[in-house]
Amino acid sequence: MHYQQLTQQEMDTTIAENLHGREVEHFHHELNIAVYDRLLVILPIGEWRSRVQQLRNEGQVEMDKIAGLHDSLLERLPLERRNNAFARASKRRKIREALQLQAPSATTVDHTVLD
Repeated sequence: MHYQQLTQQEMDTTIAENLHGREVEHFHHELNIAVYDRLLVILPIGEWRSRVQQLRNEGQVEMDKIAGLHDSLLERLPLERRNNAFARASKRRKIREALQLQAPSATTVDHTVLD
């Protein structure tokens, strides 16, 4: 597709935001796996331990998928534009958080104030 309205800066910022989302997802799975590993040390052999082991294994599979997506996204964001895109994405998150604090019931955000 030839993008007629979407600028390279907007694309880069979108990729940076997506990278942040993948990092958050990965971190959540990492935390869960740490909990599962601790549980596996203390749980006796049985059905619950098997379920925890299954959850741990599924979490590891998801982390591997997310890492692959993350790497693929990084390839689409050249190093020379990466820091600026990360800064814009961070600014957008901060603005969104501030807007949510002001109007927690708001469901849409005017993106013109985010750039």
